Amino acid sequence: MKDVYFIPDILYRYFANDHARLFRKVPYDYFPIVQQATRRIMELVLSWNPKNRAVRDKLLQDYYYKTFQSIWFLFNPYRKRSHRQRYRRMVEIVESFLAALPDRSFGENAAVYRYMCNRQYLRLYLRMWYFTWKHRND
Repeated sequence: MKDVYFIPDILYRYFANDHARLFRKVPYDYFPIVQQATRRIMELVLSWNPKNRAVRDKLLQDYYYKTFQSIWFLFNPYRKRSHRQRYRRMVEIVESFLAALPDRSFGENAAVYRYMCNRQYLRLYLRMWYFTWKHRND
């Protein structure tokens, strides 16, 4: 491949509206896949132009959203986990996510992200539990 171009057009958009179906599709711990794929994509893309801050920020935002989803999947009702097991794994995921960030300024300011950066694990856990409970019938 000689050149790569990024365009601002959205050519495809995927919406996962049926949470129950999504939970059945992904019954495993999603984060190791997210982490490995993100690391490889960032290495590859940033090797082409390491000074492109916009691309780097976009990749980090994508990593955050996939990490959010990984934490949310811990609350999958089809996986029998205790609160303690979920909480411990959530802390592991957040710590791993934060350790991989080159810096924390990539344009994200959601409450969940702030809880992650400030290591407010109880707030994060309760927020994710509530989100799952709220959307249980979607």
